[in-house]
Amino acid sequence: MRKLFFALFVFPLVAFAQVQTSGGVNWIDPLAYPKPRFVSLTLPAAGANQYWVDLGSGSGSACTQSSPCAWSSLSGKPGMADGTGAYVYIRGTGGLADISIVGAAGKEVVIEPWNLSATGSCNDGTTATITGQNAWTANKQHMIIDGGPNLQICFWNDTNSEFAGSIDWNSTTGNALSITIARCHFHVIGAGEWMGTHGGWNGLTLVNNEFEATGSTDTANQHHLYWSGAYGANLTNFNLVANVLRDTPGEVVELRPCGGAVMSSFTFDGNAVHNIGKGSCGTWNCRTFITFSSDTSGCTSGGTISAPIQVTNNLLFDIGGSCIDVGNLPGTGKIYNNTCIQWGQGTGGNGTWGSVGYVNGALSGGTPVGDYRNNIFYATGTYGGATKVPFISNSSHGSNHICIPGDTACGSSSLAYQTSGTTQTLASTDWTQSGFGTVNGATSNAVGNGMNEYATTTVDYLGQPRSASGAWSGGAIEYVGGLLPPLNVRFVQ
Repeated sequence: MRKLFFALFVFPLVAFAQVQTSGGVNWIDPLAYPKPRFVSLTLPAAGANQYWVDLGSGSGSACTQSSPCAWSSLSGKPGMADGTGAYVYIRGTGGLADISIVGAAGKEVVIEPWNLSATGSCNDGTTATITGQNAWTANKQHMIIDGGPNLQICFWNDTNSEFAGSIDWNSTTGNALSITIARCHFHVIGAGEWMGTHGGWNGLTLVNNEFEATGSTDTANQHHLYWSGAYGANLTNFNLVANVLRDTPGEVVELRPCGGAVMSSFTFDGNAVHNIGKGSCGTWNCRTFITFSSDTSGCTSGGTISAPIQVTNNLLFDIGGSCIDVGNLPGTGKIYNNTCIQWGQGTGGNGTWGSVGYVNGALSGGTPVGDYRNNIFYATGTYGGATKVPFISNSSHGSNHICIPGDTACGSSSLAYQTSGTTQTLASTDWTQSGFGTVNGATSNAVGNGMNEYATTTVDYLGQPRSASGAWSGGAIEYVGGLLPPLNVRFVQ
């Protein structure tokens, strides 16, 4: 497996010629909040197997710059499915036919936009725009899709239908192995999904992508990244790192093992999630950003979520319901250093569900399972007539959080959020401002209040290093002294 250059994951080096991605990420989201860090990947150097594809008008089998082919013509080309690797440059608009793509560690099949210098948008002729629902059952192994700094590969799905993802894997675990999708733009409308599967993944990494949706009316959809394992295929080593996920009427991620499937080794780190979960309030409750589901309805049998599970350094704001629904998360699941601001922003038509920041799948007063540390909670107003609280009142809450002033269910060694004065916690809770979510200077009560969790995560949301010794700042963004990096600077780690 290739080495990903961010500190959360350590993969073995391979002895092949390599190149490193550069150029950062030019995010589309117009809001001024600090955007996620840039994560550089190591790619194999381009060799003899290079192909050019026009998704809309390619023809023939040459697959050269002067005579580009259709996507389906790549089937059987040298390097595409024999483990020797290839580079594919794509442009135009169209779907991705279900062909076998099989590289090897250090000899991945790399898919890039034809014109990396383009600065246009999806569907305007400057990008590779992948349309419709792309149902994949054939082998997809050791594949990297990288849209470049300007997110020049778009997955654009205007199918207003649940379970109709831009990418829909219905395959066994062995058919979806070691796949990275980076710096792409995912767009769906209404009830559509960015990505879904009833099969299995092993080694799927989504990094530096921007996922967004349009349509805010109530729909039957309650998720946009969905895995159920209904075929009994397992999900392992699933990583969502430094993405922007926004403006969807449902929840962002639902992980729902059933049919005997097992989900293990999941990392959700350094993502920005906002304006989500408000369009499903009437049918499915206002949704969270992530659900570890214990619901087995529609399954022949249940499944299992097992460690390690890590939800760290995420900047969560303007959430329709709760921040997180931990469901049947294992007790060792690590929920560290997240900043959740203004949850419960939906209608509240389904009772008090969204009044709780971290909920356990029901408002029964049960203990939300998992290991919670160093989180910052801030929300005003009520939801469904209930006061907003970070945890259910009689549950176990971990430690070292910063919570709404006066909250009595914040856990041990925790502090009250300060809105003014020298100990003010955050510089801003206004997500239209660049200081949103950042620690308000050296005297903020967030500084030094966090437990050291270096063994779990070594950098913060912005890519700044967490200390290997001593106390941490609470929340997603570490205070490292002096000024924070400029708003759109990205980090190569």
